[in-house]
Amino acid sequence: MIGKRCFLVLQSGTEKILKIIENNYIPIMLFSLALLLHSLALNVPYSKYDEDFYGNVAAHILENPLNPLSPDPNIWTTTHGPIFPYLMASNMYLFGDHYISTRIMVALMGSISVLVIYFFVMKLFGKKIGVMTALLIAVSPEHWSLSMQAITDIPFFLFFICSIYFIYMGIENNKNMMMWLGGIFSGLSILTSYTGLMIIPIFFLYLLLTGRIRLFFSKRVFLSIVIIPLLMTGIWLLYMLANPGSITNMFGISAYLTFGTLVPRYQVLGNLSVLLLLGVFPLAYFPYTYVLKQYFSPKYVISGLIVFYLIAFFILRLIFPPDVPVHGAEGLWAVESLLNHIHPALFNLAKLLLYLFSIVSMIGFFISTYVGAKNKKNEFILLGCWAAIIILFVLVIGYISYPRYLLPALPAFFIIINLELENFSKKGLIYKQVSSLIFIALMLIFLIVGFYKAFSF
Repeated sequence: MIGKRCFLVLQSGTEKILKIIENNYIPIMLFSLALLLHSLALNVPYSKYDEDFYGNVAAHILENPLNPLSPDPNIWTTTHGPIFPYLMASNMYLFGDHYISTRIMVALMGSISVLVIYFFVMKLFGKKIGVMTALLIAVSPEHWSLSMQAITDIPFFLFFICSIYFIYMGIENNKNMMMWLGGIFSGLSILTSYTGLMIIPIFFLYLLLTGRIRLFFSKRVFLSIVIIPLLMTGIWLLYMLANPGSITNMFGISAYLTFGTLVPRYQVLGNLSVLLLLGVFPLAYFPYTYVLKQYFSPKYVISGLIVFYLIAFFILRLIFPPDVPVHGAEGLWAVESLLNHIHPALFNLAKLLLYLFSIVSMIGFFISTYVGAKNKKNEFILLGCWAAIIILFVLVIGYISYPRYLLPALPAFFIIINLELENFSKKGLIYKQVSSLIFIALMLIFLIVGFYKAFSF
């Protein structure tokens, strides 16, 4: 009798679990794929200064949990927030001082961020675009490789995406709880990396462009977007001011608040080139076909694009010398070595093409958001503000020249790419097949480059 009851309980529990899996198989599959990819190279030994640095900070916190500001200037500076080191120290306390255990925590956070993006994009543009965007994020080489390193970028990315998600849903659905959650995640993102301050201008610009700027200064919105994050950050700032001897590097804050470190010559193009390396190059085609169709017959669109690219390339060639540096584009080093063995001029040509399509892709993104916003869709205005503030930040701050600083803008670009592919596929069977091939090609390119980056950091 007891055995029969146990069997019935087990059967009922199994059925419930299967029902949950059936109803949520998409997010489960996305999370599983992301976690699998993020776990492939967790045992690769340390090879970056940042991981050693945060390991030292976490070890110091374990010895001095209430005083993380070490007298050693190499242990702490003002450019690093306290959230990640405390998470890392907690992980080391529970699971031991081993780099694999701390990387697993980051891998989990990276996989959770894929889920957050899926649910967010699904709310904005439907399930199909949500799945496509989450897939591209999961296999994106930069997101993939950073999710296997014990550094701040992926925790920051998760908090940043959550803050945009909750604040946007709170504004549009008039939900206080969402707004407050968004404010808390904004504070967490700023306390992970000071670049989280970008959330404030993103939503200021968003409400300005949607004609609701007064809403920004209302008690509910201003409290969530400004007051809560700054109160959370203020506690940390007051603590640091109370320990002036430990503040050894004000460069990070001064670089953000002033234009004293303007971009070195040509570095703007180096930073923009990273956009193409991160997979936004389809935006060099789709938005421009829309623009050209407004003025020319469809049969002239392809030839018009070719002429446009040639003119833009020659203008770029005249303006910039052949020795323009490629900042943050580590993946091009192997290509440079290969092409230089054939002829040095080939790599300079490849760089110029990279710059050309990166700039055209970035402009194409804003063309797409403008076209979407013309139909009075606030979602497109959000995407435009989201990417514009991050790109402006990366271009202005001179010392930021790594692809990982553009990571928070990637979801916005991938959403537009997927929307353009979806629109393209609706024109007929052949268009549907081509759009599918483009998406598959993106996935394969990301996987190949991702494997390279995963095992070479």
